[in-house]
Amino acid sequence: MSWTWEYAFGAEEAARTAPPAFLAEVERKAAEVVRAAEAPYVLGRSLTHLGW
Repeated sequence: MSWTWEYAFGAEEAARTAPPAFLAEVERKAAEVVRAAEAPYVLGRSLTHLGW
């Protein structure tokens, strides 16, 4: 059994219809999440005192 939502559309459609300011904010937040996720690996043992 398989089904899909009728109103579901792909990332390309969402990006094409979203306001440019919204897309810029999404990109900024995504970059922030990536920086936070890589910090323990880049900074290594200097974060151990913070419980990372």
